[in-house]
Amino acid sequence: IITSFFSNTNLLIIAILGIFLGISLFRLDEIPGEWFGDISIINNYVLLVTSGNWPFDFIAGMGPLYAYLVAPVISICGVNYYVYKLLSVTIGFLGLISIYFFAKQIVSQRVAILTMFLTAVSFWYLVWSRIGNYNIITPLLTSLMMYFFIKYIKQKKLKFLFSSILVASLGPFTYPGVFILPLVCLTLIFYGVYRGEISKNRF
Repeated sequence: IITSFFSNTNLLIIAILGIFLGISLFRLDEIPGEWFGDISIINNYVLLVTSGNWPFDFIAGMGPLYAYLVAPVISICGVNYYVYKLLSVTIGFLGLISIYFFAKQIVSQRVAILTMFLTAVSFWYLVWSRIGNYNIITPLLTSLMMYFFIKYIKQKKLKFLFSSILVASLGPFTYPGVFILPLVCLTLIFYGVYRGEISKNRF
């Protein structure tokens, strides 16, 4: 029975996602329990968005992307730390799926499942998923950018290359640590042209 269960990829993926949600949602309303400075920064930004000011500047290192992503939910549910934490768990959940597909494209399905599991139980990924902060968006953007780029290399469809560039372009709107995404994407493109994986005629 155990062998049959672990031979079923879909069940394995569901189980890993279930483990992640179980750990991430466990006493989420209590731990962490204190509304801290970074959440105040996010909340102030979100309130600017929901009031119709449409800011695009950086506030204490945080760019507009995360605030615009969560603003619609906050406008409906109201300002609540638990809601902010649920939103970061949701982004962590999506990031986990994205990491799986990226690892599957670049290596294999077995490695993708192992990578997904290790990420799902890793300390810092769980911390950033539970804390309600914007840092959790970094793994999502990075793995999506790489996934689309690898898909383009394999299938030569421009929609994947444009998707990779689009995701990379969101990096500078997140926070300074993710400014590197467009540079990484550009480096990959130049390397792809150099290796002949990307035709110059496509530009």
